[in-house]
Amino acid sequence: MKSTIMRLALSLEEHGGLAREDDGACRLDAEALRLGMIYTLSFRLEAHVIPASASWPAVMRGAR
Repeated sequence: MKSTIMRLALSLEEHGGLAREDDGACRLDAEALRLGMIYTLSFRLEAHVIPASASWPAVMRGAR
């Protein structure tokens, strides 16, 4: 298991997704931020969520 994690960490490090600190600790690097921004900019909430007014019963919308 440890060898698999090390291989993944090395691959991430080579591609800018992971950075090593001087003390050996790891942190996410710029590539992770870049990928997150691409996802955020391309995500359309309306494609995944039904508007509340369309799904709530009439009582919840204030109708009587």
